[in-house]
Amino acid sequence: MKTTILTTMMLLSFILLKPASTFSQNKKTKDMRTLELKIGGMTCESGCAKGIENSVYKIKGVKKSQVNYDTQIATFIFDANKTSKEEIIKVVENFNPGEVAERKYSVTLINFKENEK
Repeated sequence: MKTTILTTMMLLSFILLKPASTFSQNKKTKDMRTLELKIGGMTCESGCAKGIENSVYKIKGVKKSQVNYDTQIATFIFDANKTSKEEIIKVVENFNPGEVAERKYSVTLINFKENEK
Protein backbone atom coordinates (compact mmCIF):
# COMPACT_ATOMS: atom_id res chain seq x y z
CA MET A 1 0.00 0.00 0.00
CA LYS A 2 2.82 2.41 0.91
CA THR A 3 4.58 1.54 -2.33
CA THR A 4 1.47 2.32 -4.36
CA ILE A 5 1.00 5.65 -2.63
CA LEU A 6 4.66 6.57 -3.10
CA THR A 7 4.57 5.59 -6.76
CA THR A 8 1.40 7.63 -7.33
CA MET A 9 2.93 10.64 -5.57
CA MET A 10 6.09 10.38 -7.64
CA LEU A 11 4.11 10.21 -10.88
CA LEU A 12 1.99 13.18 -9.89
CA SER A 13 5.04 15.23 -8.94
CA PHE A 14 6.66 14.36 -12.27
CA ILE A 15 3.59 15.50 -14.19
CA LEU A 16 3.15 18.65 -12.14
CA LEU A 17 6.83 19.55 -12.31
CA LYS A 18 7.10 18.87 -16.03
CA PRO A 19 8.81 21.85 -17.70
CA ALA A 20 6.45 24.37 -19.28
CA SER A 21 8.46 24.18 -22.50
CA THR A 22 7.23 20.62 -22.98
CA PHE A 23 3.62 21.80 -22.98
CA SER A 24 4.31 24.79 -25.24
CA GLN A 25 6.24 22.54 -27.64
CA ASN A 26 3.01 20.67 -28.43
CA LYS A 27 1.27 23.97 -29.17
CA LYS A 28 4.16 25.10 -31.36
CA THR A 29 4.08 21.86 -33.33
CA LYS A 30 0.33 22.23 -33.81
CA ASP A 31 0.77 25.68 -35.33
CA MET A 32 3.33 24.56 -37.89
CA ARG A 33 2.32 24.16 -41.53
CA THR A 34 4.03 22.55 -44.52
CA LEU A 35 3.64 24.12 -47.94
CA GLU A 36 4.81 22.48 -51.15
CA LEU A 37 4.85 24.47 -54.38
CA LYS A 38 5.76 23.85 -58.00
CA ILE A 39 7.66 26.93 -59.19
CA GLY A 40 7.85 27.56 -62.93
CA GLY A 41 10.13 30.09 -64.58
CA MET A 42 13.36 29.42 -62.70
CA THR A 43 16.32 29.60 -65.08
CA CYS A 44 19.21 28.88 -62.72
CA GLU A 45 19.97 27.31 -59.38
CA SER A 46 22.16 29.99 -57.83
CA GLY A 47 20.09 33.06 -58.68
CA CYS A 48 16.53 31.80 -58.83
CA ALA A 49 16.25 28.71 -56.64
CA LYS A 50 18.67 29.81 -53.91
CA GLY A 51 17.39 33.37 -54.05
CA ILE A 52 13.78 32.28 -53.55
CA GLU A 53 14.89 29.91 -50.80
CA ASN A 54 16.73 32.69 -48.97
CA SER A 55 13.97 35.28 -49.46
CA VAL A 56 11.29 33.02 -48.04
CA TYR A 57 13.53 31.95 -45.15
CA LYS A 58 13.78 35.62 -44.10
CA ILE A 59 10.02 35.78 -43.51
CA LYS A 60 9.29 35.77 -39.79
CA GLY A 61 7.98 32.35 -38.77
CA VAL A 62 9.53 30.33 -41.60
CA LYS A 63 11.49 27.43 -40.09
CA LYS A 64 12.51 25.60 -43.27
CA SER A 65 12.89 26.83 -46.83
CA GLN A 66 14.06 24.40 -49.50
CA VAL A 67 13.85 24.94 -53.27
CA ASN A 68 14.98 22.18 -55.64
CA TYR A 69 15.92 23.63 -59.02
CA ASP A 70 15.97 20.26 -60.80
CA THR A 71 12.42 19.28 -59.80
CA GLN A 72 11.16 22.91 -59.56
CA ILE A 73 9.56 21.95 -56.22
CA ALA A 74 9.81 24.02 -53.06
CA THR A 75 9.03 22.96 -49.50
CA PHE A 76 8.43 25.46 -46.72
CA ILE A 77 7.64 24.83 -43.07
CA PHE A 78 6.27 27.79 -41.15
CA ASP A 79 4.46 28.92 -38.02
CA ALA A 80 0.88 29.82 -38.98
CA ASN A 81 0.73 32.36 -36.15
CA LYS A 82 3.53 34.40 -37.73
CA THR A 83 2.99 34.12 -41.48
CA SER A 84 0.70 32.53 -44.04
CA LYS A 85 0.87 30.46 -47.20
CA GLU A 86 -0.40 33.52 -49.09
CA GLU A 87 2.53 35.61 -47.85
CA ILE A 88 5.03 32.94 -48.88
CA ILE A 89 3.44 32.56 -52.32
CA LYS A 90 3.52 36.35 -52.78
CA VAL A 91 7.25 36.46 -51.99
CA VAL A 92 7.93 33.62 -54.45
CA GLU A 93 5.85 35.16 -57.24
CA ASN A 94 7.49 38.57 -56.83
CA PHE A 95 11.08 37.43 -56.29
CA ASN A 96 13.52 39.21 -58.62
CA PRO A 97 17.08 37.87 -58.83
CA GLY A 98 18.27 41.26 -60.12
CA GLU A 99 19.38 40.08 -63.54
CA VAL A 100 16.06 40.87 -65.20
CA ALA A 101 14.06 44.05 -64.71
CA GLU A 102 10.88 42.13 -64.04
CA ARG A 103 10.45 38.39 -63.78
CA LYS A 104 7.37 36.48 -62.73
CA TYR A 105 7.33 32.93 -61.50
CA SER A 106 4.34 30.65 -61.87
CA VAL A 107 3.37 29.02 -58.62
CA THR A 108 1.20 25.92 -58.32
CA LEU A 109 0.09 24.57 -54.96
CA ILE A 110 1.07 20.91 -54.61
CA ASN A 111 0.34 20.32 -50.93
CA PHE A 112 -0.61 22.26 -47.82
CA LYS A 113 -0.98 20.57 -44.47
CA GLU A 114 -0.97 21.10 -40.76
CA ASN A 115 1.89 19.33 -39.06
CA GLU A 116 0.95 16.66 -36.56
CA LYS A 117 2.18 16.47 -32.99
